[in-house]
Amino acid sequence: MDHASPSTIRRGSGQTTTRRVSSSRFEAPSFQTERVVHPDESKVTCMDFSPISGILAVSHVDGSILLWIPPKKRTKVDDHGREYRFEGHKNSCEWLMWSPVEELLATCGGDACVNIYNTKGELQHKLTGHSRRVMSIAYSSTGKLLASGGVDKLVIVWNMLTMEKVHVFTGHTTTVLSVKFSFEDEHILSSCADAPCIVWDVSSGEHLLSLEGHDQRVTSAVFMPGTGLIATSSLDCTARLWDGKVTLKVFEDHVGDVNKVLFSKDGRQMCTCSNDNTILLYSMKTKALLFKLTGTSPITNIDYSPDSSVLAAVDEIGHLSLWATGNGELVAAQHRHEQAIEHVQFSKKGTMLATGDRNGKVVLWYLTPASSPLSKDSASSGDGKCIVM
Repeated sequence: MDHASPSTIRRGSGQTTTRRVSSSRFEAPSFQTERVVHPDESKVTCMDFSPISGILAVSHVDGSILLWIPPKKRTKVDDHGREYRFEGHKNSCEWLMWSPVEELLATCGGDACVNIYNTKGELQHKLTGHSRRVMSIAYSSTGKLLASGGVDKLVIVWNMLTMEKVHVFTGHTTTVLSVKFSFEDEHILSSCADAPCIVWDVSSGEHLLSLEGHDQRVTSAVFMPGTGLIATSSLDCTARLWDGKVTLKVFEDHVGDVNKVLFSKDGRQMCTCSNDNTILLYSMKTKALLFKLTGTSPITNIDYSPDSSVLAAVDEIGHLSLWATGNGELVAAQHRHEQAIEHVQFSKKGTMLATGDRNGKVVLWYLTPASSPLSKDSASSGDGKCIVM
């Protein structure tokens, strides 16, 4: 593979030096498309598939929310389900997430509120407690608790039965950008713009520890399935693996901003993506690099399939690529976006994939047949379909 001359990509106030990498591996599997035009170009901020019904929810920076309802049975070629939009928040809708146990959608945004909707887009509850824009929310695995964090530097834990506050965590010095529950719901991990991540005890509300070590902003922070370990990624070109306050390992294989770190669903792998055009897969048993996957532009986001066998990646020039995690081979690739794709997510059954870009376009990919949804033969045979919204 030929390497072109280095280029510099701006991110915020800093710069990252990356290498342009040319590749002939981006094939064009035959997907049929149906275009549903968004009335205004409005950046996608978040997306999530319902684990119960498969409904896709998408939030936009203009505050609107899209709900796509899948067909009950795809017996007709042109049966692509139905979709509708509604006004969710004033100024913007920053994040959304379906409850893991019932058909309720939580959203947050620029009006400092957390809203709870049903599958028809009807407002069920409005949670008020933040004083400024709410940037992130997360359900616990039981759906009984919801955490929220925002520009007011607070993390609030809500009881979803009473819709009342359980805890208000104070300790961050800048905007809280992300909140996540541990898999056992015992801890909450919160990250902010320019300060260490914090781990909180859900029962007591105690500030347990701060994760200090990155030189620049943390871009993502996640719990490892089945363990108490945490991984973080940063604009300092590294990812870190933590056991409490102790850094188990610093991963320094990237030469550009690390945009995301993610564990596979089975906990056997850790994956990072970067502005250096690469995706790195690590073994969590040995902590060693398994595969270096190279694209043609900065990789903005990644997601593992439910069975962890395939990794989906999206980039700055609108590519979606699918990689086999067992051998690092490219399974399929497509180009249906004209702008940078910032969001990608598998459905809970792994038979669908959604991508969303900076212009507000959402593409739904039918990965068929369901028994082998991501084989190269099926991807290029015309069986796969996508809907552009």
